[in-house]
Amino acid sequence: MYKIFAVLVFCLYFFVANGAYSQNKEVDSLVVKLEKLMQKKSYQKDTACLNAMNQLAYLVYNNKPDTTLKYAELAISYSTQLKYKKGIAEGKRAKGLYYYVTGNYPQALVFFQESIAVQEQLGYKEGVAANLNSIANVYHNETEYDKALAYFQKSLALREQLQDKQGIATCLNNIGNTYLTQHKDSIALSYIEKALNLRKEIKDERGQTISLTNMGKVYEELKNYKLAVDYYLQAYTLGKKINNKRGLSFPLNGLARVYRKQGQYHKAIAYAQEGLVYANHLKNLAEQKELYHTLYETYRQKGGFDTALFYHEKFELLEDTLFSVEKSQIINNLETKAEMALKDAALSQEKESKEFQQRINYLVLSLLLLSLFFGVMIWRNREKIQLANLHLQDANEEITTQNEEITQQREELAQTLSMVEQQKKEIEEKNQNIVGSISYALRIQKAIIPSERKLSSYLDCFVFFRPRDIVSGDFYWFAEKGNKRILAVADCTGHGVSGAFMTMIGNDILNQIVHDREIHEPHLILNELQDTLQKTFLQTEQALADGMDIAIISIVYPDLSESINFKPIILYAGAMNPIYIIPIHEQATAELPLLTEIKADKVPIGGLKKANFHYKLNGFGNVGLMPTTMESYQSLDLPTTYRYMLYLFSDGFQDQFGGEQKKKFMSSRLRKLLVEIAYLPMQEQKEIIAKTFDDWQGDLKQIDDVLLIGIAV
Repeated sequence: MYKIFAVLVFCLYFFVANGAYSQNKEVDSLVVKLEKLMQKKSYQKDTACLNAMNQLAYLVYNNKPDTTLKYAELAISYSTQLKYKKGIAEGKRAKGLYYYVTGNYPQALVFFQESIAVQEQLGYKEGVAANLNSIANVYHNETEYDKALAYFQKSLALREQLQDKQGIATCLNNIGNTYLTQHKDSIALSYIEKALNLRKEIKDERGQTISLTNMGKVYEELKNYKLAVDYYLQAYTLGKKINNKRGLSFPLNGLARVYRKQGQYHKAIAYAQEGLVYANHLKNLAEQKELYHTLYETYRQKGGFDTALFYHEKFELLEDTLFSVEKSQIINNLETKAEMALKDAALSQEKESKEFQQRINYLVLSLLLLSLFFGVMIWRNREKIQLANLHLQDANEEITTQNEEITQQREELAQTLSMVEQQKKEIEEKNQNIVGSISYALRIQKAIIPSERKLSSYLDCFVFFRPRDIVSGDFYWFAEKGNKRILAVADCTGHGVSGAFMTMIGNDILNQIVHDREIHEPHLILNELQDTLQKTFLQTEQALADGMDIAIISIVYPDLSESINFKPIILYAGAMNPIYIIPIHEQATAELPLLTEIKADKVPIGGLKKANFHYKLNGFGNVGLMPTTMESYQSLDLPTTYRYMLYLFSDGFQDQFGGEQKKKFMSSRLRKLLVEIAYLPMQEQKEIIAKTFDDWQGDLKQIDDVLLIGIAV
């Protein structure tokens, strides 16, 4: 046994000696210590040896999870034999970290909770705080941010009681990261700044590089590129100083992104390439993917399309690889949950069996007492022996009958349990297949709908998108064609899976019309969409059962060489879905109404339209710069000296039931809300809209998909 341990320790020491860990000195020290302790014959009973095993398991879990699992299981086994509770608790925590880094989140939560239970018995608050932080990280990775924040706050409260400044800084930084992921930038900035100041106070340079990188990310989100560059450079410089290779690729990627957004492509490429060196060295696939994407975007914007294509192929390859890993982890999680459910069922059955056996034991005990009673009576009164024997025979016959009935009931119960178990297994398999299929459909739908981040790179906008089910019947579509930006917001018939199928059909037809047929005017797009959809479903004599309501705008930027007026032209056409236009101004004037609504044609896409019907075109802007090939349109009399907010939306928001009287939100209330917030920054508008919707809905069920997009022009 000692030889096996010696080999494990030697392998671990060799790995450390080659620079694979950031905690080299600490690991080296522990390896030497553990090797000496294991030279003792009874090292399994030495608590110092068990503590060293657990410490070593913690230090290597991020880079060598298999080694962590081996040492954790050995520590738990020997600590259990020794009844050493602290060793058991720390071993379970290390085993939870193994399942966390390998993506088996349900099993990780089980071991973290078991570790907490033992640590609370021991009054070991430091261990409880560490486990709470680990549980919060699990929920953060599963995008359950409210649960993650709750556990981070619990861990922070314990750290503050213990006056553990390093632990407090870690919790503050994690809370800030969670808010940053939710795009609550101002709250995130507050927490991360506190963490950075505390880490400077305790001279935690490794922690400072993390917080400095996060500060850069916050200011990048806020588009304060000067401060973003400053913090990223500080993180990079400090990381180089302490030789923290694991943390260098993150600030380098941040610098590359910021310089790309500022058009400084040479700097962006240089920083991204350097970051890629570190990511490749550490085999960090996720960060490699992000850096490939940064290089792709940089070369694409710069005009180096061949190089951009090269990096895009690298990005796609890694994304497919990571998706496969993620898919395997999801399957493992589902299998683990199923195993846990079966274990619960087995425990429940075992409990019932024990209760049944206990009843039998009570019955047998009662019979023994009864026999003893009759024996005493026989001894005291021999004349009553015959009568007592008769009573005893009757009792035995009754017991035999009862035992036969009980045996029959047990057999019937076993058959019933077997049938229930089989049915439960079949239902679970079907549910897993259904949920898996719908979840994959969601990935497909997300792939065809542009992300809010991508849309924001072309337009000053926000997207509030709230599907009713996993997949949505609402969707939006975007294209850039020369000096035009074309955006469509559509509400397909139905929701869930049926609506999602219509979104994919609509997305495909829009791509054909705009990209293949080169039709760019909104009203002509609608006419083509109507005709193509009818042909697709082979409907010629009656209206389609399935279709969509849609609004399309085209933002046409003028040729600057022909005019000094840089205002774009806004063209709109709609089928059932209107557009709201609101000046970015806090007060209306005589010439400037609070809100202008352009009404849509009351003919949905997919319905049978009249032979001579054509969707009409509306617009406003610099009419003098209208391209000569564009058909005439109805022009709104709006001053071009102002900036405007344009709102396109489906009917899900205004149709939602809620409020004190459980009524619909209604379009009038929606118009009032948009007028009140139109002058605010995009992210603040989105947060207010989301909070208004959640407050109005309350505990009622969401009745339809919700989509609302705001654009500033």
